[in-house]
Amino acid sequence: MRMMRKILSTIKHYGKLDVLVNNAAIVELCSTEIPSLEQYNIFNVNIRSVFQLTTLAVPYLIKTKGNIINVSSVAGLRPLKNNLPYCMSKAALDQFTRCVRVNSVNPGAVPTNILRNSGLTQEQVKTVFKQSKGMHALERNGDTLEIAKTITMLVNEVSPFCEHCSVSFFIHCTTIMSFAGKVVLITGASSGIGAETAIHFAQLGASLSITGRNKYNLDKVAEQCGQPKPFSVTGDLANENDVKNIIDSTIKHYGKIDVLVNNAAITEFDYKFHRFVNIIQYCCTITMSFAGKVVLITGASSGIGAETAIHFAQLGASLSITGRNKHNLEKVAEQCGKSKPFIVTGDLANENDVKNIIDSTIKHYGKLDVLVNNAGIVGFGNIETPNLEQYDNIMNVNVRSVFQLTALAVPHLSKTKGNIVNVSSVAGLRPLRNHLSYCMSKAALDQFTRCVALELASRQVRVNAVNPGAVQTNILQNTGLSQEQIKIRYEQLKGMHALARNGDSLEIAKTIAFLASDDASFMTGVTLLVDGGWHIVPPEGVAIH
Repeated sequence: MRMMRKILSTIKHYGKLDVLVNNAAIVELCSTEIPSLEQYNIFNVNIRSVFQLTTLAVPYLIKTKGNIINVSSVAGLRPLKNNLPYCMSKAALDQFTRCVRVNSVNPGAVPTNILRNSGLTQEQVKTVFKQSKGMHALERNGDTLEIAKTITMLVNEVSPFCEHCSVSFFIHCTTIMSFAGKVVLITGASSGIGAETAIHFAQLGASLSITGRNKYNLDKVAEQCGQPKPFSVTGDLANENDVKNIIDSTIKHYGKIDVLVNNAAITEFDYKFHRFVNIIQYCCTITMSFAGKVVLITGASSGIGAETAIHFAQLGASLSITGRNKHNLEKVAEQCGKSKPFIVTGDLANENDVKNIIDSTIKHYGKLDVLVNNAGIVGFGNIETPNLEQYDNIMNVNVRSVFQLTALAVPHLSKTKGNIVNVSSVAGLRPLRNHLSYCMSKAALDQFTRCVALELASRQVRVNAVNPGAVQTNILQNTGLSQEQIKIRYEQLKGMHALARNGDSLEIAKTIAFLASDDASFMTGVTLLVDGGWHIVPPEGVAIH
């Protein structure tokens, strides 16, 4: 209700809304080794409030064709030790930005009062910001004015073609830019981008050296540049001698080069092979074994989780499988063969059930070697059709339960130098329409993977994620779609993959087993796409309505 009052008060006062800047945020220091579900409340300020406030603002922003700027952090793109919930929240915010098709700015360290309530003393805060200088290539922290100017730039009409961007560096944006006294060499300057670039640099006062294969066109560009006239060098960049001459001539003429613009390029479509490259494939059979290893798999009553359990059983693992449906878990256990898995029923949205899953597994086996965080739910919805109940359910199962379960598992995994595999989604890396909460949850899970990998690396505990494309399971059964609609949906999804088919649960299970095995011993912090090429299909091909 308070959010609604804020929006209505603004509308009442001004009559409209043009720009929403989602800047408010909090940070607290936390890791999986010192877990605190209270600190998970960071999500309420950093994510849930943004979700709700934006939802309420959208109708008014549509009227004014306004825009939204989310203030995220470099922590949404790079994992930071002891900042686990904060990093996860900012990764989710970045995915929210992409899904809703707005913009965000991702600052590095900026001395503000954000650490005031983190439990650190003023002296400790001062030390943190001093240390953070060395984490930047510029060897300094940012300034709030630099971030403010970046936000202003994104809001300004000079950036109408900048959409769903995450600006993750310090930008010093000035109104008047000058290249007076600078020598700029531009290749491919006889037409197109190169020509336009040359003209623009000339307007900014640069001394130009322009090159291309067509002298006539270069002369025409030079005329448009005005005075002083650019120095022209004709040449073919495919010719080594010409390339050398371009540099030598420019240096001889100006005595220096300040800027090199490598613009020249060609594109050719040739369906005939003029060269044959011999590729030698070494075919080998890898015998993977998990004998003596205890593997805990969540969401194992169906789909990817069930297939993963069966596959690990075939590889000799001692299994602990969990899910909400005891009957289905028992059916999976039967398919696992002689080494019958230990079954723990429970709801991952329930904190006590999550704790019981770990406690029961340790009591039964005495140790834990591999944790597979597989359980997940999906729901449809976008920022114009908000559903906070759905948001809470998806975040609780897909993110919060993983946070809690992993925190409880870490002490046991540290003893065995075990590892964790999180089952994420291509939706964590590519925004999908009408899947807002789901996409955000998977982006948070991917950043969780990287952060925890960084935190546990010193203990030799590896943490990785597998990011499947569409895999035909029963995950859509509770979304409100009929069986016929689900069938149509999966048929449509085939076209979203470069391989023009959906994935199979066994393909994902084998990838999970690989990441959990010693064959992947030098892999940690990886989000491994197993998506049939979904991520390389042009964006227009993945706009699921």
